Amino acid sequence: MNTHRIKIEKENITSGEINKYKNFKRLVANYNNVTQPIARKRLNKIRNRRIFMAILLIIFILWLLFSDVFKEEKNIQEKNKTEQQLIKK
Repeated sequence: MNTHRIKIEKENITSGEINKYKNFKRLVANYNNVTQPIARKRLNKIRNRRIFMAILLIIFILWLLFSDVFKEEKNIQEKNKTEQQLIKK
């Protein structure tokens, strides 16, 4: 009925077998994978940060340019509306 077996005599383990499982680099890597946030892992995967920063700079400049273009278009439309209202009067 009992399916558990208890070994009283311990097996002899050689120092070579013990050293085989002493891999501290893997232990630290596994610890960092568990504790670091996912976003930080993604940034660490980017090897060339200069290219990444250049892309961000280009996106920022394009955003500034297009945001000003849309503002200018709104201003032109508002001026046209006011001119048309003045003409109608």
